[in-house]
Formats: sequence, C-alpha cells, structure tokens
Amino acid sequence: MLNDKQKEFAEKNHNIIFSFMLSNNLKEDEWYDILAVQYCESIPYYDPSRANFSTFIWTALRNCVNQTLRLKNMQKRKFDPSVSYFSLDEEMKESDEKCLMSDVTGGEDENLDIIFLKNSIKQFGDTLYPKEKRIFQMLIDGYTPKEIQSKLGVTRQYTSEVTRRLRKKYKQFIFKEDNV
Repeated sequence: MLNDKQKEFAEKNHNIIFSFMLSNNLKEDEWYDILAVQYCESIPYYDPSRANFSTFIWTALRNCVNQTLRLKNMQKRKFDPSVSYFSLDEEMKESDEKCLMSDVTGGEDENLDIIFLKNSIKQFGDTLYPKEKRIFQMLIDGYTPKEIQSKLGVTRQYTSEVTRRLRKKYKQFIFKEDNV
C-alpha cells in the first residue's frame, strides 16, 4: 500500500508508463493494467540515492514484461495431446513405433523416419552424462537457456557450455551413425 507521499509521487510520474509502452511497442489495452500494477508495487522500493526514478522504473517494467512473456510461453508448452511426446529415460515401446504418423504426414516412409529419429535421439541420450541428459531433454521440450538456468540453478555460462558440447557431440554421433 502506498502512503500519501508515494501516491502523490506516483501520480506525478504516471506518464512514464505510457512512454515505456510507446518505446517498447506495447499495446495499451493489453499491457497498461499489468504495468500499472508493477509501477505501483515498485514505488515503495525506489531509493533516490541509488538511481534516478526513470531508470529504476524502466528496469522494473522491463522485468515485468519479460516475466509476463515467459509465463505466456510456459503456458504454450503445456501438454498437447495431439503431439507425440517421449522421454529419453524411457525405453521405446512397441506402441510408440506404431504411432500412425502416416495419417498426418501422408506416407509410410515418413513414419519410418520418425521412428528412426526417435530411436536415434534415445541412443544419443544414452551416451550423455546425467546433467547433460537433463539439459538435452529440456531443450527438446522447448525450454529456453534462461529457463534451464533458472530451473536447474546453474549459470548462463554453464548452460551455454553444455549446449555447445551437446551440439558437438550430437554432430559426431550423427556422422558416426551415418558411417555405420
């Protein structure tokens, strides 16, 4: 809750929300309420000795936008029954091999390609260390590097390094498979 002095300060600087939306091409009808709440929640934490208000509030609003977009993206990743999911930790079942992708793709050869791809990814996953395997599974599931960092509690540098190693290992694995 804002005290009288903070309310007066908020009213005086309220237009910063509109300039932020304009500068970031955000639609007023979609973003104003979200940003106004963040604006009011941030005012009690403002310390004039650490930064000027516009810098402080722009950072708070930018973080709010990023968090809102991240949550929207996470909701998109919810289970979709029309998509065939599989885990690297599970053995391929006969029913997985019989998934009728030909109904969707229009050909039996494409169905065999899907089965081969699933088996190939499973075999590659078996060659990884546990943490690499976990990151690889999260990448397959559509997580962003930032979400992986947050969820696993690792640094950006570590996530980037493991992702780079995974790409290199996967290329070597694929080329080794092609030569067999």
